[in-house]
Amino acid sequence: MIVNLKKGWSVIQDVFELGEIHGIYKRNFDPTLFGLGIEPWHPIERLEHLQLTLAANPYYGFGLRQFNTSPWWYRNQFDVQGGDGYATLTFKGVDYYADVWLNETYIGSHEGYQNPFTFDVSGILKEKDNLLVVKVSAPWETDVMAGQEHDRGLFVLRNQVKGTYEHNDTFIPRDVNPIGIWNDVEVEVHSGIRMMETPWIPYELENDYKKAIIRPTYQLFCHYDKEVEYSITVRLEGDVRQVARVNGKMCLKEGENELRAELEIMNPQLWTVWERGYPYRYSFELQLVSNGTVLLEDTHSVGIRKIELVRNEKEMYFVLNGEKLYLRGATYFPDVYVSANFTDLYRRDISNAKLCGLNSWRIHVHTEKEELYDLCDREGILLIQDSDFNWIHPIEEEWSEKAVEIFAETIKRLRNHPSLFCWVLLNEPRLDIYLTERPGPQMIGTLNILDPGRAFILSSWSENEPMSGDSHNYTGSLIGVHTHYTDIFNTTEKFNTEFGMDATPVFASLRKEPELVEILGDVVDEIDKIHYYQYRYIKYFVEHYRLMKFAPCGGHYQFLFTDTAPTSQFGLYDRQGIPKGGQCALLESNQPLAVIMEHGKEKPVAVWVINDLLKSFENATIEILIWDDQENVVMDQSLKINVKKNDRILVSSLDFEVKEERDYTVYLRLLDADGKLLIENRYESAFRHPEHIKEHPHRAHNGLALRTYWAKL
Repeated sequence: MIVNLKKGWSVIQDVFELGEIHGIYKRNFDPTLFGLGIEPWHPIERLEHLQLTLAANPYYGFGLRQFNTSPWWYRNQFDVQGGDGYATLTFKGVDYYADVWLNETYIGSHEGYQNPFTFDVSGILKEKDNLLVVKVSAPWETDVMAGQEHDRGLFVLRNQVKGTYEHNDTFIPRDVNPIGIWNDVEVEVHSGIRMMETPWIPYELENDYKKAIIRPTYQLFCHYDKEVEYSITVRLEGDVRQVARVNGKMCLKEGENELRAELEIMNPQLWTVWERGYPYRYSFELQLVSNGTVLLEDTHSVGIRKIELVRNEKEMYFVLNGEKLYLRGATYFPDVYVSANFTDLYRRDISNAKLCGLNSWRIHVHTEKEELYDLCDREGILLIQDSDFNWIHPIEEEWSEKAVEIFAETIKRLRNHPSLFCWVLLNEPRLDIYLTERPGPQMIGTLNILDPGRAFILSSWSENEPMSGDSHNYTGSLIGVHTHYTDIFNTTEKFNTEFGMDATPVFASLRKEPELVEILGDVVDEIDKIHYYQYRYIKYFVEHYRLMKFAPCGGHYQFLFTDTAPTSQFGLYDRQGIPKGGQCALLESNQPLAVIMEHGKEKPVAVWVINDLLKSFENATIEILIWDDQENVVMDQSLKINVKKNDRILVSSLDFEVKEERDYTVYLRLLDADGKLLIENRYESAFRHPEHIKEHPHRAHNGLALRTYWAKL
């Protein structure tokens, strides 16, 4: 039986940090000690980050930093039927440090916001009038790398293993550091046998894909010696029929136990990305029985697929189920407060991702709710998963050990998901010691033990590092107003995991933030100009990378798919789900099948077809129509072409004089053998590129971390 403690919570901020001294975790705690006779406990309706519950504006404004200046205490009283038996207390998410008392007994602590943690409360829990008290803190960091005090946002020493605070570039709001019990708290009364952690279900897939050998492993805790019968039943999700089953007996000893088994699935249905087929999954159902009584049941799902990484000094790409896969991705970080996200929001964003032709997301310097990973499994979206290491952290061995331990918890929680295909261990590390001494080598060692065979990037942004290889490119954006997106013409990258250009939301969304509208001033009247630059920027970058498909580029990731906060505007969609200009670039140029014009800043080069599908189009037709602003037709061509699966094809060179005083439109269409339109692409003002937005990226509001462009501050 599981009791979810959703209701009944109250909180107090311990501004003088006297909670332990006054015995706030005791039943006879005198609340007047905290406020001259005033009851200090404040009831809250739900468990989420405290800023979302208590702040007038959780994303910016005076007073927001005070949430983190001192710890908070949570209090709940509850009954549990059968609570005097075997029981556990599980926290699904607490940000960041937690100390827990149950019925005046200190039962333990936990660090990290990312992962659930469980306490055995057998003998402490009661049936009636339980008192649960939790102390939570997430302090601001104060230490900055010596000599870098002028750039605190980048060089602050982040002691917490947490990527959702202390960022820069207006990505994370300056004054936001999420804090609180942000996910469910559950009490489970059980038989005396329980799971200690998420089961691990590794498998081996034979090279001909005709057989999968699965070796599920379960970590069990038993409060007594017990002989049990076990069964593991495997079914294709959505199908009642069994595809494999194993039965056996084992003697559980008091304490920790491990159950290992081996099963075979013949001709398995393979998990794949949405554009290549169906993302099949298998459910593994464990049951422990003694004398006809079920003592434990557990079900977990796994997708069977084979993903390989090819990485060397010249190229970097992935192979899915024996076929090269070009990754068309974006970074996903839908809210700085993970607790603000919910299943239908994830569904909306996944639907928009497919609309935009994305087959992958990068979960950047944080982890999301479990629902997101399950939905990506179901929908065939691949995920690169970052750790929370970002930029600068302490270099001491003690900190590294802590960081690796938290990372290990994350690995165990997520490693069964077929959507997760690659880990990022360090994001833009500013010191070589992180790669060569700690924590990078220790993180690799942990991966080799807990998740062997899964690809990883040691240092994202280190394209020449042998265990990394990816690049970040903000030419024409964050690099500065002296650059333009067309500067990337004739350059190459092996694998890009960051590029992007921020743009304000549409005014209908922005008007909900009047303080931001006032700061932006005249900028608000020219939002279309910013959106247009974002559109041309994203389109040029996406096509640039796709034209290098496997020669040498293995994929690209736009930064960022949705806005993280009202002041953080890197998204192609704003916080209301309304698309900005850049979204149109993905509709035109990021689909699995694309027809693209290669062009420099002032002249055309060629027309290409990029086919990421595992489907050929024989006897297809390419139509090329180009005209100028005087309606003079410059080119009108129709060419026959055979489009092979998973290929890039040079269709035709474009060699005509571009007159400086003229404006040109280029219209491309690809039709199948029956004349049905497969894909089209259009270039308005094809060779007249907008200039880098004035004052971007160097002007931003210091207090709000809002990009202000040419606004008068």
